[in-house]
Amino acid sequence: MTLVLKVGVDGWVVECCLAPPAVGHDVEWLLQFHEQATMPFADNESLQSLEATASRRAEWDGLTLHRVPMMLRCGGADLYWESARPPSDAQLLTGTITLAQHGEAPQDFPTVQGRIRRVRMAHTLYEEQPPDSRSWTPVRPADVRYEELDAAPKSFLDHNPGTSPARFSNSVLVELQVP
Repeated sequence: MTLVLKVGVDGWVVECCLAPPAVGHDVEWLLQFHEQATMPFADNESLQSLEATASRRAEWDGLTLHRVPMMLRCGGADLYWESARPPSDAQLLTGTITLAQHGEAPQDFPTVQGRIRRVRMAHTLYEEQPPDSRSWTPVRPADVRYEELDAAPKSFLDHNPGTSPARFSNSVLVELQVP
């Protein structure tokens, strides 16, 4: 059975140092899992439930305080996970998966190889909090609209529209088919 992972890729990562994800491209990425409870701004479309086995990893310098470094193995993919508690061996987990491009996971962690089968731009609704602060936060519950793309852009126009609430297009949701 083929595994399909929904992977969130921030626009700044593409702008910095990643070829824009495109349908049909083969990629090799280091991926990180985030439990639903730790992602208050995640929308239902980006959430994914995975049957996985978990094994503890050695602590490393970039580990988040009060977290347990774990490897989740699901199908042909190994995902890095910083758990709030040591989990049981096999379990069903719900959360989001993101590209770990800038030190969010140990450098020696296994990568995941796959083929991109879908790319969607996320247009997320934000509000300015507090008003007139120029500090923008996604609304809760999450309000995200998706636009089908053949490929992500290299530049994400993420500007202050001046009025709150406003939609920002600052990430893509990629479906990665893992053999």
